[in-house]
Amino acid sequence: MSLFQRLKLNIKSLEINIISLIIILLTSILVAYRDYSIGKDTLMYANIYLNNANFEGHEIGFRFLVKFFNLFTNEPTFFFGFVCFLITFFYFLVFKNLNYIKS
Repeated sequence: MSLFQRLKLNIKSLEINIISLIIILLTSILVAYRDYSIGKDTLMYANIYLNNANFEGHEIGFRFLVKFFNLFTNEPTFFFGFVCFLITFFYFLVFKNLNYIKS
């Protein structure tokens, strides 16, 4: 493979990564600002966040994230957006690597 072909491939990969990141960010923003009536658990998680209580049965990581985000804001919007971004970004990394393995 020539240098030009490798450079072209790297630019294409960068474009795909940037587009994917934009899609992940837009999805995270939509999830962050959704109404609490959307989804079965959204209202429950919002109440846990707002009251910073009732952590029984929840993971340590969830407790840490709630307490961490409560240091900065009392609104669960950024919390929901961050969790969505984190999960979606990890999905992207996994599926991106699976795609490269198949090639």
